[in-house]
Amino acid sequence: MADGGLNTGQPNGGRPKAPAFRHRDECALCILFAAVGGLIPAVLISSIPLLAPSAALIPVVTGLVMQGSNLGQVAGPVAVGSAVETYGWTAALAIILISALLAAVVAASARFDDATARPV
Repeated sequence: MADGGLNTGQPNGGRPKAPAFRHRDECALCILFAAVGGLIPAVLISSIPLLAPSAALIPVVTGLVMQGSNLGQVAGPVAVGSAVETYGWTAALAIILISALLAAVVAASARFDDATARPV
């Protein structure tokens, strides 16, 4: 112990590597997931004028979009946390995939009818 425990015969003196470098792939995927997640509010807000049936309803549609977004921010972590606690980490993947599928179905069913001009 005269060497302070550093002469253990292991690389880096027996100290564990920093978690950010040990799990580089997971870290990159988390950053990508956060970056894509940051695009969602911008896309939602910018598509409101296209989805509102009339210019007079843009504030109402904005309110509905914001309510839905806030509901997802409250209920999403609770749902994922409960599923992970009950079924393990693969349940988080299932919830994310199901949510993405539902979002794709809703986006595909949205009508972007640019043929009719709306008064602004």
